Amino acid sequence: MNQAATNQAATNQAATNQAATNQAATNQAAMNQAAMNQAATNQAATNQAATNQAPRPMKVLLLGATGGIGRLTLPRLLADGHRVTTLSRRQGAVRSGPAVSPVIGDITDPEVVASVVAGQDCVISTVGVPTSSTGRTVSTGIRHTIAAMGAAGVSRLIAVSGNGLGINGGPFVDRLLTPTVLRHVKADAELQESRIVASGLDWTIVRPFRLAGSAPRGRGYHVAGSFPRTVFGRWTHRDDVAKYLVAQLSEHAHRGVLWIASGGR
Repeated sequence: MNQAATNQAATNQAATNQAATNQAATNQAAMNQAAMNQAATNQAATNQAATNQAPRPMKVLLLGATGGIGRLTLPRLLADGHRVTTLSRRQGAVRSGPAVSPVIGDITDPEVVASVVAGQDCVISTVGVPTSSTGRTVSTGIRHTIAAMGAAGVSRLIAVSGNGLGINGGPFVDRLLTPTVLRHVKADAELQESRIVASGLDWTIVRPFRLAGSAPRGRGYHVAGSFPRTVFGRWTHRDDVAKYLVAQLSEHAHRGVLWIASGGR
């Protein structure tokens, strides 16, 4: 009896050990499958993110294409596969190409503006004026642009604003130039912004600080609704503005009034 009990106990132990081994194998297989499923989910999310980040090709009207920021924005739009229409006053200011359609005209002419807005997916305005300007070129142009967009059913508007003048651009610019030499340019920019905000369009206003030349390689830019003041002022490279404007054509673009800074001290 004792030997039989011992044998039975050994058999039971062996069965228990086998069951534990089988359960461990089952658990491991389940863990491996879960890991594979998670990896597949992560890869799908990565692929989806990449899809979301890549903007679909669009038909874009670029206003101010011959200016300091516009000249840098045009090649970036083309590199991303967009088809671009430009409006400028001078013949040959923009070279025609397979994806570039230059139009000669003035942004203050409502009929011309209406003709170039029709059929676009988005309007980007980089229109600027000389610091000696005393008129309302920018705000008049944006008024015609907004009216044309409403009539044509074009909703997306991205505009560079000079309203950053006098705000953390450095003591010389803020305290001396803006209230005097630049006061008309500042007033024109303020009126431009007020018209965009009241337009009912899907808009983004981009405010650079004091504009500087080409951005050094490897340096990034920062975008925010506001920035703390610095002692000697902030600045923005024109190429950084161009990069940011083109990035706003993605589905995850920012909305509202945003500042862009390349540096400050």
